[in-house]
Amino acid sequence: GVLFLDSIDELGWDEQAALLQVLETGRYCPVGSEAEVTARFHLVASAASDPGALLRSGRLRPDLHARLSQWLVRLPPLRERRQDIQAHLLHMIDSAERQLGRKTGFNADALAHYLRFAQEPGTLWPGNLRDLQASAHRMAVLAERGRITVPMVEAEIATLTGQWRAASADLDEALLAEVVPDAAGLDEFDRAQLAAVIRACRECSNLSAAGRRLFAMSRKEKTSQNDADRLRKYLARFGLDWAAVVGS
Repeated sequence: GVLFLDSIDELGWDEQAALLQVLETGRYCPVGSEAEVTARFHLVASAASDPGALLRSGRLRPDLHARLSQWLVRLPPLRERRQDIQAHLLHMIDSAERQLGRKTGFNADALAHYLRFAQEPGTLWPGNLRDLQASAHRMAVLAERGRITVPMVEAEIATLTGQWRAASADLDEALLAEVVPDAAGLDEFDRAQLAAVIRACRECSNLSAAGRRLFAMSRKEKTSQNDADRLRKYLARFGLDWAAVVGS
């Protein structure tokens, strides 16, 4: 059969060693038994972080990593596949219909408004599909007449952004202390803005991609659209460069 282990990086080293033993020998001792039994299965494991990063941080055993890395598949976060959001959203609304036992749908202008928010570069979806699932379910439940309207979408956007802001607020200080030598001397405005920029850089593959995301709106009004140069100059104000921000 197939065994799927979610969040394998949450296993301790002893549990990882036990799993490795099963993978290499095909045998294990069930709980409460003194006799080994044979197991033959295909293993699929998932982790929230890159396996190489888990290995370097000591959260994944090198020998288990070697066994698991025969095939590696990266599922991009929702923010990297925004073209999928509409299909996911409509599927989730359909699922909510079946749970609630009533028809539910978007008004056309409400759907367009929600998708503009969901697909813009500044919307990060830190919880990925879990965030989108919760959002779709809330709107379906609150649509008492079966229609999701623009005011309902605006209220939902406020809910999401408020939740994300509250979850990340306490992390700004630690993030800046890691990167900026004199973070305590920054104004509150600079701390919030710089923390957001650092996160965007770490979530993008290179300086140009981070610049396109950070300046997605203002770049439309500029004749020169060198987003990488704008970002490079912004980081230089704080004595930073790309390598210092992303830690490489």
